Amino acid sequence: LQDDYSQLMVSYDHMIGLIEERAEYTRARLLSRDSPPIWAVLVASDEELPSIQGAVETWRISLISTVDYIRTYPERLVIQSVLFVILLLLMWAARQRAREWSDDPSLKIQRAILERPFSQALLIALLSGIIIHPLAPRAFGTLVSCLSLIPLIRLVPGLILPAYRGAFYLLGVLFIVHQLSQLTLSGTSTNRILVTLSTILGLVTCVLFLRRFHSVRHGGSWLSYIVFPALKVAIWIFVLAAILNVVGVVLLANLLASGLLYSAYLAVVFLIAVVVTKGWVQVILRAPVVQRLHILGDHSDLILQRVSRGLTLVSLVLWAWFTLQAFWLDKPFSTAVGKVLTASAKLGTVEISLGFILIFAFLIWLSFAVSKFIRFVLKEDVYTRVELPRGVPGAISTITHYVILLLGFVIALGAAGFDLSRFTLLAGAFGVGIGFGLQNVVNNFVSGLILLFERPIQVGDKIQMGDL
Repeated sequence: LQDDYSQLMVSYDHMIGLIEERAEYTRARLLSRDSPPIWAVLVASDEELPSIQGAVETWRISLISTVDYIRTYPERLVIQSVLFVILLLLMWAARQRAREWSDDPSLKIQRAILERPFSQALLIALLSGIIIHPLAPRAFGTLVSCLSLIPLIRLVPGLILPAYRGAFYLLGVLFIVHQLSQLTLSGTSTNRILVTLSTILGLVTCVLFLRRFHSVRHGGSWLSYIVFPALKVAIWIFVLAAILNVVGVVLLANLLASGLLYSAYLAVVFLIAVVVTKGWVQVILRAPVVQRLHILGDHSDLILQRVSRGLTLVSLVLWAWFTLQAFWLDKPFSTAVGKVLTASAKLGTVEISLGFILIFAFLIWLSFAVSKFIRFVLKEDVYTRVELPRGVPGAISTITHYVILLLGFVIALGAAGFDLSRFTLLAGAFGVGIGFGLQNVVNNFVSGLILLFERPIQVGDKIQMGDL
């Protein structure tokens, strides 16, 4: 068994090496002409039939591989089906809860999304295939992506204005055509025709979106500063992809068209994911059990605002990273960022890098955020339920704040690569310096701690100094 395992690992490493070598070779010839001009391919009618037969054969093999995968791993489809049923029941309950929001106009979009529980459950169950089916063949992923368009189209009316819906449906047709082109061999006449059709449909879709954008007044919203320039950039990319495909630079044309469409598809998926998640957060915050918690019931608007910001930030980061992957820019980007973060400068025996500084700053910020959150929970949901002597809540909150900041500072030093043994030496030297120069500051701080513990004076007491 050990010998078999070793042979498999050698074979695996060899195949990975071949794939990486092929990927590097492909990246190196991105800007080169890899196929004849499209007119030469179309004129050569004798060569067209084998190309179509090759495309049909490729699709047949892809279908066979998909069927074989389903037969080999039927339990994964069962897991996905069970997940769909559970999600459908939850979404159905959420819809019943959302119908009680008719008096709140700010929840119009969330209500429209939650009114379609079947589409929500189906979309989430299909997208979960990324985790459930990590070894699925490419054709299986293409099939799942095309099927996910059905719930997406069903959810779109609740998300976008009616003026944009026609362009969005055209975007769905474009996505299916592009998926078919990805299942054909690059450079063949069928692939060239499908890529050309994809770029034409992409241009028409972008122009249609742009015209609708001009007809609808958005004022000074973020759409005016993001969507409008993005559409213009997309038009130029589609034009460039069409020209490259015509002259024979097919590999780069495929990369540009597929990367752009994949990015647009991800943007729609993340947009719906954010709206659906916000709707679910609102359903949870309005539940009677949750309303009993002061921290959630009394501050639901603040929590929803923070969750919305966090979801938007995470979605933007993920969308940007997946877009870089779609354009084959993830490795150059990560390599460049790694070089910047690991670039270091020496100050005597101390070596400092930007990555360590960022880690240290992030952990210190996280310490303050955790301390603030814990004190907020103590104030809103602990002190209000427990009878404590006057002054004790303030003492507990202050000590908790100091302890968390101290632990965060030590952890930040360790994570940043600082030798903690040297830190003890610095702390000793710093303590000597404090003993000579900052005695009053330290005395006041320690006196404050003593007052917190002994509580001879408490919050709410009145102090009289002379006539004040």
